Amino acid sequence: MRGRLATRVRVDGATNSQLGGGFRQRPGRAQNIGLLVAGATLVLGVLTAGQNVEAANSVAVTGSFGAASTSGTVTTLNAAPSTATGAGDLLVATIRDRTTSGVLSTVTAVTDTASNHWVQAVRGNEGKQADQEIWYVAGGKSIATSGGVTVTMSSGATIALTVLDITGAVASPLDKTASTGGSGTSGTTGTTASTSQSSELAVAAIGWNSKLTAIATAGDAGYTTPVVEQTTGGNVAGEMTASSVLSATGAQSYAATFSQSTSFTGVIATFEVGSGPPPTPTPTVTGSPTASGTPTPTITPTPTPTSSPPPGEPHIMVIMDENEEYSDIIGNPSAPYLNSLAAQYTSATNWYSIEHISGADYRDLVSGYDNQPGSTTTIVDELIKAGIPWKAWMESMPSNCYTGSQTPDYTYDAHHNPLHSFPNYKSYCNNLATEGVVPYPGASSMVSTLDSANPPDYVWLTPNTCDDMHADGMAGSPCPQIKYGSQALITAGDTWLQNNLGPVIASPWFAANGIIIITWDEGSSNLGLPGGTAPDNGGRIATLVISSNPANHGKVYTGPGDNFGTLRAIEEAYGVGLLGHSAGTSDGDLKPAFG
Repeated sequence: MRGRLATRVRVDGATNSQLGGGFRQRPGRAQNIGLLVAGATLVLGVLTAGQNVEAANSVAVTGSFGAASTSGTVTTLNAAPSTATGAGDLLVATIRDRTTSGVLSTVTAVTDTASNHWVQAVRGNEGKQADQEIWYVAGGKSIATSGGVTVTMSSGATIALTVLDITGAVASPLDKTASTGGSGTSGTTGTTASTSQSSELAVAAIGWNSKLTAIATAGDAGYTTPVVEQTTGGNVAGEMTASSVLSATGAQSYAATFSQSTSFTGVIATFEVGSGPPPTPTPTVTGSPTASGTPTPTITPTPTPTSSPPPGEPHIMVIMDENEEYSDIIGNPSAPYLNSLAAQYTSATNWYSIEHISGADYRDLVSGYDNQPGSTTTIVDELIKAGIPWKAWMESMPSNCYTGSQTPDYTYDAHHNPLHSFPNYKSYCNNLATEGVVPYPGASSMVSTLDSANPPDYVWLTPNTCDDMHADGMAGSPCPQIKYGSQALITAGDTWLQNNLGPVIASPWFAANGIIIITWDEGSSNLGLPGGTAPDNGGRIATLVISSNPANHGKVYTGPGDNFGTLRAIEEAYGVGLLGHSAGTSDGDLKPAFG
């Protein structure tokens, strides 16, 4: 077996080790790396800049650094680089934590001394004892050796952290992810969907709960060496992180074999990379080089909008979930991603739904009325008049401006399409270049639209009934989480938001004055905003505002309001008229939460 390596590493204390190993790429097939894990007390690995560099085209893992907690449980952990990270690089952090308290601890924030904006890519867990996550920064500012990266947890845990410094990624790099957890003598990350392009980089991590020594079986020379971080003390948590430059599209996975049964978690994420020259060595250019062998692309013009929006318009996305009270979301371990967003951005703690009629709640947020007296004007009518492009995506809707009340499997419900009942509805699909109520194409295609030459400034996104935390329990519904109860519904919706919102937060569209509002149509109580518009009994709801403006980060907004106040804030941001009850002062104003 040419190039096959086997390395046994036994660690008995404060020794740092790196374990040989890596991915083997086969075009169009899932990748796996086998790891045999046996038993030890501490394994720490640091890949310094210039060592074990993996490169293909413009992408390279130029270094890594990490840390592990040494005793007891902690809520923060810091790791410092031995060499400053590169300006403009992609930074990827893998985090493994374990707790024996019976309450799952999850990452609430990743920060660094360069003030980079970290975004969660994927997470997985094993019950309520172990959590594994990948976070990243695209186009990061350099982190000096005097600084570092800090992970903050929702509660005390033992923590292992590894950070990779990667050159060559695109501005909005996250592509595919997978995660899993379980127990046994083997572990895996799960398998991603097929990658979107051939030039990508995969980062994977598998964590465990036992004191382990590792035996790693590597592929051919040139693949990365996995880095191991493992905590000390009785509550052991360890992880192995590896990466691979991909050269063909295909599903990706990462696997480990353990010599003894243990609980494990696994996560994997792929990142798109550019096709420019490698970062090193720096070429010397003489004269004007002439490209050879590269065909000149044929550029298809993008349709011109009927009118150009004013410069500097905000990019606002509204996502409405279903039927959860504030206390069902905030502080609930079944919604770790939403709670991480609440901690990292702004959470409105005194916000309410207007009534317990789902369709009316949606109409409240686009027209200022519940259509009972009725209104013929919506926020998108105002945007069209102002020449501001917009898009409304409906998951599982069969066709553009679909007029049916629901699909046979009940995954699409017209009551959750806020524009469906208005008289101009069919005309909203007359100019799909700049507007439209259309089927949701998935996160990757959505981000491509957002980052295109003519993106929508205003976006509405409705998850289907399997993903909106409600899951209409009609006969024939394909939502498997229905039979597992309300917490499973919340977790399913939380996971959907993580998978679909993470790429948006990392996109140039969001970086350019982006604001994402996550709210709920109604709660489960009859609470209402004191002095708000009648019937004023829809329950207290969670409302999160995720903004690219740093003034929005890590805040709590205590001002009172309801969904009419949310509409008012959006109208004020675009400078259009105030519709219906949004024009009054009794329903609050969410605008201060925008930052």
